[in-house]
Amino acid sequence: NRVTVIEMAGELAPGTWFQLVDDEMSRIEGHGTKFFTSKRLMKIETDKVIVEDTRSCELMEIPADHVVLSLGVRPVNGLYAALKDRLPQVVAVGDAASSGTIADAVHSAWDCVMKIH
Repeated sequence: NRVTVIEMAGELAPGTWFQLVDDEMSRIEGHGTKFFTSKRLMKIETDKVIVEDTRSCELMEIPADHVVLSLGVRPVNGLYAALKDRLPQVVAVGDAASSGTIADAVHSAWDCVMKIH
């Protein structure tokens, strides 16, 4: 397969530890993968996607047979909301509190556990 990565941000994997990005890019580069940054996905059609440049607002068509979406995340904390007023102490940790990395999730859980008396 020929792979094209479209990223809305101005850089690939924003907020990711640079050494992880460098390591993964060294594995990906050299296999013909194309990267487009600062592009917003506007439409998926039968044989292409249409993207918009986030700076110039110019539209661009990119051929595609298959599309895999990897979109941003938002906290899912319905269980926390349902329980917070019913129990004496309920704390949301990890992605239920705010989206982040696995390290952020572990740290927030650790901080929570260390406050239990």
